[in-house]
Amino acid sequence: MFQFTDDLKTNIQHIDSQHRELVKMVNHTAALGTSNPSKEEMKKCLDFLGEYVVKHFGDEEALQMASAYPYYDHHKHIHDSFIKSFKALYADFEVTGPTSKLAYALSYTVSDWLISHIGGEDVKFGKYFANVMRYDLYEFRAGRETLLLSSFRTSELPLFLSVHYGIPIEHATETAEQLAEGEDCPPYGYKSRTLSLRLRELA
Repeated sequence: MFQFTDDLKTNIQHIDSQHRELVKMVNHTAALGTSNPSKEEMKKCLDFLGEYVVKHFGDEEALQMASAYPYYDHHKHIHDSFIKSFKALYADFEVTGPTSKLAYALSYTVSDWLISHIGGEDVKFGKYFANVMRYDLYEFRAGRETLLLSSFRTSELPLFLSVHYGIPIEHATETAEQLAEGEDCPPYGYKSRTLSLRLRELA
């Protein structure tokens, strides 16, 4: 059974959320491969992947173009190759119907994608994105919102939090990681304040 582990995180909130959904489907598909899946169950998996590749690949490619990702062409080529493999599996399903062999092939294709592409190419893009994109940091306190830090990289956040709140760098790093994952949270040791990290509008 696959798990969405830290080595699969891009730290781009909605991309990681989509990847988590893919992990769930991989595990479900693997289970189908050990049984005699119904046509409805198999179609559900295939339809999910069909919708997933259109939405998810489009989201990733839009972010890559907006951030001038230098490996965009290579990344898109990999996406296109996966779509070709997926269409071949769907064509097999329409001819043979649901079979354990098809479920296994689907599980293998997506599992391989999970390990090689997300854990490699997507994570690499996530690191690039964190280094080039800019964020704003807001603090909510006593019903008021205050802009604390504007147009900064996420790599700059731990040091700022450590100095601004007077907390050890390791605790500031924990807070920064939560924020980078899309969670609004208090700075370490403060309960009456909430921090929110927002991506600046892409040009």
